[in-house]
Amino acid sequence: MNIIEQTVQYVKDSLSSNDASHDYAHIERVYKMAIKIAHDESVESELDLEVIKLGALLHDVHDYKYSGSETAGPEAVQKFLNEAGYPSNLTDRVVYIVKNISYSKEMESNGNHVETPLELRIVQDADRLDALGAIGIGRTMVFSGSKGRPMYDPNIKPNINMSKKEYMDKKNDTAINHFYEKLFKLKDLMKTESGRRIAQKRHEFMELYVDHFKKEWEAEI
Repeated sequence: MNIIEQTVQYVKDSLSSNDASHDYAHIERVYKMAIKIAHDESVESELDLEVIKLGALLHDVHDYKYSGSETAGPEAVQKFLNEAGYPSNLTDRVVYIVKNISYSKEMESNGNHVETPLELRIVQDADRLDALGAIGIGRTMVFSGSKGRPMYDPNIKPNINMSKKEYMDKKNDTAINHFYEKLFKLKDLMKTESGRRIAQKRHEFMELYVDHFKKEWEAEI
């Protein structure tokens, strides 16, 4: 098996116990979108494209939401690629993606611009696009349900300016609040032109959904 085939099997095994918000189907969607964005961004080097593919495939291995550790993912990816005999210079680039892709990681910059490699920007946009639109809505409900959170409670207000620690540790929350606390912010965090274009359409769909949801909740429609 080549490195992509090995990685696919490794990721399927690693994510086998995850709920449907972060299962292998999510990885496949991010993988396909990352390739699409890479094409739009004129990535021509086969090695660069391979790094992007591996970053997309491996980005959720031992994710904090399931492992409770911010270092478990990068460490596991480093070990897997080392044991697979993947070149160390390319391994470092893939691990960098896994280590820096998350929304919580970006919160550390406090809104300050940080220049990042193109491969990270591409995989990051691909991952965030899967948190938006119709699929993003479905994933939010699935994940919230897996954590025992209610869909909505008008008495629990969203914390739209939360710190990274508050974001990582939040417990008393709702699925609808997640739209205000994270998802509605993503379109302005896109790093590529195609990412921004697709995000705008998905963002608008989510706004309509949340508006309709609240009106149904109050029996207004």
